[in-house]
Amino acid sequence: MFADHHTHLVTENLYLGYYNKEGRLYLLQKDMNESLVEGELVCLIGPNGSGKSTLIRTIAGLQKPVGGKVFIGSREINQLTNTEKSKHLSIVLTDNAVMGNITVSEIVALGRYNYTNWIGTLEKEDRRKISESLKKVGLREFENRKFDTLSDGEKQRVFIAKGLASDAPVMLLDEPTSHLDIPNKAGILSLLRNLAYRSNRAVLVATHELDLALKLADAIWFLLPDKSIFKSTPEELIFSGKLNEVFGNELVSFHANSGTFSMNTEYIGSVSLKGEGKFLEITVRALDRIGVKVNLRSPDDPVKVYVDNDRWIIDWKGKKSESFFLVETCRILRKVVKK
Repeated sequence: MFADHHTHLVTENLYLGYYNKEGRLYLLQKDMNESLVEGELVCLIGPNGSGKSTLIRTIAGLQKPVGGKVFIGSREINQLTNTEKSKHLSIVLTDNAVMGNITVSEIVALGRYNYTNWIGTLEKEDRRKISESLKKVGLREFENRKFDTLSDGEKQRVFIAKGLASDAPVMLLDEPTSHLDIPNKAGILSLLRNLAYRSNRAVLVATHELDLALKLADAIWFLLPDKSIFKSTPEELIFSGKLNEVFGNELVSFHANSGTFSMNTEYIGSVSLKGEGKFLEITVRALDRIGVKVNLRSPDDPVKVYVDNDRWIIDWKGKKSESFFLVETCRILRKVVKK
Protein backbone atom coordinates (compact mmCIF):
# COMPACT_ATOMS: atom_id res chain seq x y z
CA MET A 1 0.00 0.00 0.00
CA PHE A 2 1.26 3.46 -0.87
CA ALA A 3 1.85 5.93 1.96
CA ASP A 4 -0.47 8.93 2.24
CA HIS A 5 1.09 12.31 1.56
CA HIS A 6 -0.11 15.09 3.81
CA THR A 7 -1.23 18.30 2.12
CA HIS A 8 -0.06 21.33 4.09
CA LEU A 9 -1.48 24.21 2.04
CA VAL A 10 -4.31 24.60 -0.48
CA THR A 11 -5.45 27.49 -2.67
CA GLU A 12 -9.12 27.59 -3.65
CA ASN A 13 -10.18 29.63 -6.70
CA LEU A 14 -7.41 32.09 -5.89
CA TYR A 15 -7.17 35.32 -7.89
CA LEU A 16 -4.01 37.43 -7.73
CA GLY A 17 -3.73 41.10 -8.53
CA TYR A 18 -3.67 44.61 -7.16
CA TYR A 19 -5.52 47.89 -7.42
CA ASN A 20 -3.77 51.08 -8.51
CA LYS A 21 -4.41 54.51 -7.02
CA GLU A 22 -7.37 55.04 -9.33
CA GLY A 23 -8.94 51.82 -8.09
CA ARG A 24 -8.36 49.96 -11.34
CA LEU A 25 -7.72 46.25 -10.96
CA TYR A 26 -4.59 44.70 -12.50
CA LEU A 27 -5.19 40.97 -12.62
CA LEU A 28 -2.08 38.78 -12.51
CA GLN A 29 -3.40 35.24 -12.15
CA LYS A 30 -6.87 33.71 -11.95
CA ASP A 31 -8.71 30.67 -10.60
CA MET A 32 -5.74 28.95 -8.95
CA ASN A 33 -6.53 25.65 -7.25
CA GLU A 34 -3.17 24.29 -6.13
CA SER A 35 -1.72 22.44 -3.17
CA LEU A 36 1.62 22.05 -1.43
CA VAL A 37 2.41 18.54 -0.21
CA GLU A 38 4.92 17.45 2.40
CA GLY A 39 8.32 16.30 1.21
CA GLU A 40 8.23 18.17 -2.11
CA LEU A 41 10.12 21.07 -3.64
CA VAL A 42 7.90 23.14 -5.94
CA CYS A 43 9.50 25.79 -8.13
CA LEU A 44 7.39 28.77 -9.18
CA ILE A 45 8.44 30.22 -12.53
CA GLY A 46 7.05 32.67 -15.05
CA PRO A 47 7.84 35.84 -17.01
CA ASN A 48 8.60 39.10 -15.23
CA GLY A 49 5.36 40.61 -13.96
CA SER A 50 3.42 37.35 -14.00
CA GLY A 51 2.83 37.45 -10.23
CA LYS A 52 5.45 35.18 -8.66
CA SER A 53 6.22 37.47 -5.72
CA THR A 54 2.55 38.39 -5.37
CA LEU A 55 1.63 34.72 -5.11
CA ILE A 56 4.27 34.09 -2.44
CA ARG A 57 3.07 37.08 -0.41
CA THR A 58 -0.60 36.15 -0.84
CA ILE A 59 -0.08 32.55 0.25
CA ALA A 60 1.89 33.84 3.25
CA GLY A 61 -1.01 36.09 4.26
CA LEU A 62 1.01 39.27 3.72
CA GLN A 63 -1.23 40.44 0.88
CA LYS A 64 -4.96 39.98 0.37
CA PRO A 65 -6.08 38.05 -2.70
CA VAL A 66 -8.43 39.65 -5.22
CA GLY A 67 -10.60 36.58 -4.76
CA GLY A 68 -10.50 33.04 -3.45
CA LYS A 69 -9.00 31.54 -0.32
CA VAL A 70 -5.81 30.03 1.08
CA PHE A 71 -6.06 27.17 3.57
CA ILE A 72 -3.37 26.02 6.00
CA GLY A 73 -4.52 22.60 7.06
CA SER A 74 -8.28 22.94 7.55
CA ARG A 75 -8.26 26.64 8.44
CA GLU A 76 -8.36 29.68 6.19
CA ILE A 77 -5.18 31.70 6.53
CA ASN A 78 -6.92 34.97 7.39
CA GLN A 79 -8.49 33.25 10.41
CA LEU A 80 -5.08 32.59 11.93
CA THR A 81 -3.27 34.93 14.29
CA ASN A 82 0.24 36.02 13.39
CA THR A 83 1.61 33.60 15.95
CA GLU A 84 -0.39 30.74 14.46
CA LYS A 85 0.68 31.65 10.93
CA SER A 86 4.35 31.65 11.89
CA LYS A 87 4.00 28.17 13.37
CA HIS A 88 2.52 26.88 10.12
CA LEU A 89 4.70 28.60 7.56
CA SER A 90 8.01 30.42 7.26
CA ILE A 91 8.86 32.92 4.55
CA VAL A 92 12.16 34.16 3.13
CA LEU A 93 11.80 37.31 1.03
CA THR A 94 14.37 39.04 -1.15
CA ASP A 95 14.21 42.22 0.93
CA ASN A 96 15.25 40.79 4.31
CA ALA A 97 16.70 43.70 6.26
CA VAL A 98 19.03 42.86 9.13
CA MET A 99 20.96 45.07 11.51
CA GLY A 100 24.71 44.67 11.06
CA ASN A 101 25.68 44.14 14.71
CA ILE A 102 23.88 40.83 15.24
CA THR A 103 25.13 37.26 15.28
CA VAL A 104 24.01 34.37 13.13
CA SER A 105 22.47 32.49 16.06
CA GLU A 106 20.51 35.60 17.11
CA ILE A 107 18.90 35.78 13.66
CA VAL A 108 18.03 32.09 13.65
CA ALA A 109 16.62 32.50 17.17
CA LEU A 110 13.93 34.78 15.72
CA GLY A 111 12.36 31.64 14.31
CA ARG A 112 11.77 30.37 17.86
CA TYR A 113 10.19 33.42 19.46
CA ASN A 114 6.65 32.15 18.94
CA TYR A 115 7.52 29.26 21.22
CA THR A 116 9.18 31.26 23.98
CA ASN A 117 7.61 32.78 27.08
CA TRP A 118 6.29 36.34 27.28
CA ILE A 119 9.76 37.83 27.80
CA GLY A 120 11.26 35.87 24.92
CA THR A 121 13.56 33.62 26.97
CA LEU A 122 15.12 30.82 24.97
CA GLU A 123 14.85 27.45 26.68
CA LYS A 124 17.06 24.40 26.19
CA GLU A 125 14.79 23.01 23.45
CA ASP A 126 14.88 26.34 21.58
CA ARG A 127 18.67 26.40 21.62
CA ARG A 128 18.76 22.81 20.41
CA LYS A 129 16.51 23.73 17.48
CA ILE A 130 18.72 26.70 16.61
CA SER A 131 21.86 24.58 16.64
CA GLU A 132 20.17 21.80 14.68
CA SER A 133 18.91 24.25 12.04
CA LEU A 134 22.35 25.76 11.54
CA LYS A 135 23.82 22.28 11.20
CA LYS A 136 21.29 21.39 8.49
CA VAL A 137 22.31 24.38 6.37
CA GLY A 138 26.02 23.81 6.95
CA LEU A 139 26.62 26.81 9.23
CA ARG A 140 26.97 25.20 12.66
CA GLU A 141 30.41 26.72 13.17
CA PHE A 142 29.13 30.19 12.18
CA GLU A 143 26.68 30.67 15.07
CA ASN A 144 28.76 33.39 16.77
CA ARG A 145 29.80 35.16 13.56
CA LYS A 146 28.45 38.63 12.88
CA PHE A 147 25.86 38.48 10.11
CA ASP A 148 27.42 41.30 8.07
CA THR A 149 30.69 39.37 7.75
CA LEU A 150 29.02 36.57 5.76
CA SER A 151 28.89 36.11 2.01
CA ASP A 152 25.55 36.48 0.20
CA GLY A 153 25.20 32.71 -0.10
CA GLU A 154 25.88 32.24 3.62
CA LYS A 155 23.32 34.94 4.49
CA GLN A 156 20.66 33.11 2.50
CA ARG A 157 21.45 29.93 4.41
CA VAL A 158 21.00 31.82 7.68
CA PHE A 159 17.49 32.91 6.64
CA ILE A 160 16.68 29.34 5.64
CA ALA A 161 17.93 28.15 9.06
CA LYS A 162 15.63 30.70 10.69
CA GLY A 163 12.71 29.16 8.82
CA LEU A 164 13.77 25.68 9.85
CA ALA A 165 14.01 26.70 13.50
CA SER A 166 10.34 27.69 13.45
CA ASP A 167 9.34 24.06 12.76
CA ALA A 168 6.83 25.38 10.21
CA PRO A 169 5.72 22.62 7.81
CA VAL A 170 5.51 25.08 4.88
CA MET A 171 8.48 27.11 3.67
CA LEU A 172 8.02 29.91 1.11
CA LEU A 173 10.97 31.59 -0.57
CA ASP A 174 11.00 34.47 -3.04
CA GLU A 175 14.11 34.49 -5.27
CA PRO A 176 16.50 33.07 -2.64
CA THR A 177 19.29 32.74 -5.22
CA SER A 178 19.25 36.31 -6.54
CA HIS A 179 22.70 37.96 -6.52
CA LEU A 180 24.44 34.60 -5.99
CA ASP A 181 27.05 32.99 -8.23
CA ILE A 182 26.32 29.73 -10.05
CA PRO A 183 27.70 27.30 -7.41
CA ASN A 184 25.73 29.06 -4.66
CA LYS A 185 22.54 29.10 -6.74
CA ALA A 186 22.81 25.34 -7.22
CA GLY A 187 23.79 24.87 -3.58
CA ILE A 188 20.76 26.76 -2.21
CA LEU A 189 18.21 24.95 -4.39
CA SER A 190 19.84 21.57 -3.68
CA LEU A 191 19.72 22.38 0.03
CA LEU A 192 16.01 23.24 -0.17
CA ARG A 193 15.22 20.00 -2.01
CA ASN A 194 17.08 17.96 0.62
CA LEU A 195 15.31 19.81 3.43
CA ALA A 196 11.94 19.05 1.84
CA TYR A 197 12.82 15.38 1.55
CA ARG A 198 14.40 14.88 4.95
CA SER A 199 12.14 17.13 7.04
CA ASN A 200 8.82 16.42 5.25
CA ARG A 201 8.35 20.11 4.59
CA ALA A 202 6.44 21.59 1.67
CA VAL A 203 8.81 24.05 0.01
CA LEU A 204 7.71 26.60 -2.60
CA VAL A 205 10.44 28.66 -4.29
CA ALA A 206 9.85 31.52 -6.73
CA THR A 207 12.87 31.55 -9.01
CA HIS A 208 14.30 32.73 -12.32
CA GLU A 209 16.78 29.82 -12.33
CA LEU A 210 14.87 27.81 -14.91
CA ASP A 211 17.67 25.36 -15.68
CA LEU A 212 18.12 24.47 -12.00
CA ALA A 213 14.37 24.26 -11.43
CA LEU A 214 14.04 21.74 -14.26
CA LYS A 215 16.78 19.60 -12.69
CA LEU A 216 15.82 19.80 -9.01
CA ALA A 217 12.09 20.48 -8.56
CA ASP A 218 9.50 17.80 -7.87
CA ALA A 219 6.86 20.00 -9.48
CA ILE A 220 6.75 23.23 -11.45
CA TRP A 221 4.10 25.94 -11.18
CA PHE A 222 4.40 27.92 -14.42
CA LEU A 223 2.52 31.24 -14.42
CA LEU A 224 1.38 31.87 -17.99
CA PRO A 225 0.68 35.17 -19.79
CA ASP A 226 -3.03 34.26 -20.16
CA LYS A 227 -3.34 34.48 -16.34
CA SER A 228 -3.55 30.70 -15.91
CA ILE A 229 -1.12 28.31 -14.24
CA PHE A 230 0.44 25.18 -15.73
CA LYS A 231 1.37 22.64 -13.09
CA SER A 232 3.52 19.67 -14.06
CA THR A 233 6.68 17.74 -13.44
CA PRO A 234 9.81 19.28 -15.00
CA GLU A 235 9.82 16.56 -17.65
CA GLU A 236 6.22 17.25 -18.69
CA LEU A 237 6.93 20.96 -18.90
CA ILE A 238 10.02 20.41 -21.05
CA PHE A 239 8.06 18.51 -23.69
CA SER A 240 4.87 20.60 -23.47
CA GLY A 241 6.19 23.34 -25.76
CA LYS A 242 5.09 26.01 -23.29
CA LEU A 243 8.61 27.19 -22.44
CA ASN A 244 9.21 28.08 -26.07
CA GLU A 245 5.76 29.66 -26.36
CA VAL A 246 6.41 31.96 -23.41
CA PHE A 247 10.16 32.61 -23.45
CA GLY A 248 11.20 31.83 -27.03
CA ASN A 249 11.77 34.67 -29.48
CA GLU A 250 14.03 35.64 -32.35
CA LEU A 251 17.04 35.50 -30.03
CA VAL A 252 16.53 32.32 -28.01
CA SER A 253 14.79 28.96 -28.35
CA PHE A 254 14.12 26.15 -25.91
CA HIS A 255 15.14 22.67 -27.05
CA ALA A 256 13.22 19.82 -25.46
CA ASN A 257 15.81 17.16 -26.28
CA SER A 258 18.55 18.95 -24.37
CA GLY A 259 16.26 20.68 -21.88
CA THR A 260 18.07 23.98 -22.40
CA PHE A 261 17.76 27.35 -24.09
CA SER A 262 20.15 28.32 -26.86
CA MET A 263 20.79 31.41 -28.91
CA ASN A 264 19.27 31.60 -32.38
CA THR A 265 22.48 32.27 -34.26
CA GLU A 266 22.47 34.55 -37.30
CA TYR A 267 25.10 33.02 -39.55
CA ILE A 268 27.46 35.19 -41.61
CA GLY A 269 28.68 32.25 -43.67
CA SER A 270 30.15 28.77 -43.49
CA VAL A 271 33.43 26.87 -43.49
CA SER A 272 34.55 23.32 -44.20
CA LEU A 273 36.02 21.92 -41.00
CA LYS A 274 38.23 18.87 -40.61
CA GLY A 275 40.38 17.58 -37.80
CA GLU A 276 40.48 15.39 -34.76
CA GLY A 277 40.89 15.50 -31.01
CA LYS A 278 39.13 17.56 -28.34
CA PHE A 279 39.87 20.84 -30.12
CA LEU A 280 37.60 19.86 -33.01
CA GLU A 281 34.49 19.97 -30.81
CA ILE A 282 35.70 23.16 -29.14
CA THR A 283 36.17 24.75 -32.55
CA VAL A 284 32.65 23.77 -33.67
CA ARG A 285 31.18 25.50 -30.59
CA ALA A 286 33.34 28.59 -31.02
CA LEU A 287 32.48 29.02 -34.70
CA ASP A 288 28.77 28.60 -34.05
CA ARG A 289 29.02 31.31 -31.39
CA ILE A 290 30.49 33.83 -33.85
CA GLY A 291 27.95 32.97 -36.56
CA VAL A 292 30.02 30.66 -38.75
CA LYS A 293 28.20 27.50 -39.83
CA VAL A 294 30.37 24.40 -39.81
CA ASN A 295 30.27 21.83 -42.62
CA LEU A 296 31.97 18.65 -41.45
CA ARG A 297 31.13 16.66 -44.58
CA SER A 298 31.37 19.27 -47.33
CA PRO A 299 34.89 19.78 -48.71
CA ASP A 300 33.68 22.25 -51.34
CA ASP A 301 33.30 25.27 -49.10
CA PRO A 302 35.66 28.07 -50.24
CA VAL A 303 36.93 28.55 -46.68
CA LYS A 304 38.54 25.47 -45.17
CA VAL A 305 39.72 25.03 -41.59
CA TYR A 306 41.94 22.18 -40.39
CA VAL A 307 42.28 21.43 -36.70
CA ASP A 308 45.49 19.65 -35.75
CA ASN A 309 45.43 19.23 -31.97
CA ASP A 310 46.09 22.77 -30.74
CA ARG A 311 46.86 24.27 -34.16
CA TRP A 312 44.41 25.79 -36.64
CA ILE A 313 45.10 26.14 -40.37
CA ILE A 314 42.81 28.33 -42.50
CA ASP A 315 42.84 27.81 -46.27
CA TRP A 316 41.11 30.59 -48.19
CA LYS A 317 41.56 31.46 -51.88
CA GLY A 318 44.85 29.57 -52.00
CA LYS A 319 46.19 31.43 -48.98
CA LYS A 320 46.98 29.64 -45.74
CA SER A 321 47.01 31.11 -42.26
CA GLU A 322 48.23 29.22 -39.23
CA SER A 323 47.36 29.96 -35.63
CA PHE A 324 48.00 28.36 -32.26
CA PHE A 325 45.17 30.28 -30.58
CA LEU A 326 41.45 29.72 -31.09
CA VAL A 327 40.63 33.35 -30.35
CA GLU A 328 42.92 34.47 -33.18
CA THR A 329 41.36 31.88 -35.51
CA CYS A 330 37.92 33.31 -34.75
CA ARG A 331 39.14 36.84 -35.51
CA ILE A 332 40.46 35.77 -38.90
CA LEU A 333 37.31 33.86 -39.84
CA ARG A 334 35.06 36.77 -38.99
CA LYS A 335 36.91 38.75 -41.65
CA VAL A 336 37.16 36.16 -44.43
CA VAL A 337 33.81 34.35 -44.16
CA LYS A 338 31.00 35.86 -46.20
CA LYS A 339 27.35 34.99 -46.55
